[in-house]
Amino acid sequence: MQIFNLGGASRFRYLLVMGIRPNQSCSVQEVLKSVSSDPEVSVQIFGAESVAGYEHLLTAALLSVKAWNARRGLAHSPATEVMLYASGRRQIKEAIGSAGVTEGSRGWVVIVLSNSRAGLNTVGKMFMRYGSEDERLVGLTEDKFQVLIHKYGITKNELAVSEQLSASKLEALKSLILERVALSDLYR
Repeated sequence: MQIFNLGGASRFRYLLVMGIRPNQSCSVQEVLKSVSSDPEVSVQIFGAESVAGYEHLLTAALLSVKAWNARRGLAHSPATEVMLYASGRRQIKEAIGSAGVTEGSRGWVVIVLSNSRAGLNTVGKMFMRYGSEDERLVGLTEDKFQVLIHKYGITKNELAVSEQLSASKLEALKSLILERVALSDLYR
């Protein structure tokens, strides 16, 4: 579990990111309903295969809090706004289809936004009832490579150029995904 300070005096000042291997009996809707009852937190669950590391979600969170504070948000909650940015989509249904949990998801990446670090810790502990923490699910791995290329529409040419500027093909992919996240702010 990682907690990031998003800065400012926003109602959603802190971001918690954690990987969860859910128990087999858990449904995303059931878990979200259980942990989202506190109005001081905003929660979203990503399919782990859609996440390209902490920087990916942190960038999306910073942009979404900025949009939310400027009343330019497209979603009804800041955490859903993070999913819009992280997926590079403008439509909530498309974002959930691209970055949300699917039947093929092997794990979850949970984000929680709050103004209180204590509130984040409480919600983080609540998630532990539904599975076991596994931070490896957050990182960009070789297993996610092809899935992410497809989800973000990254071309072979883009990847080839980015690889020349990066230390590895994974770093090249991450930089292209971060670019997609940043560009999604321009298309609002």
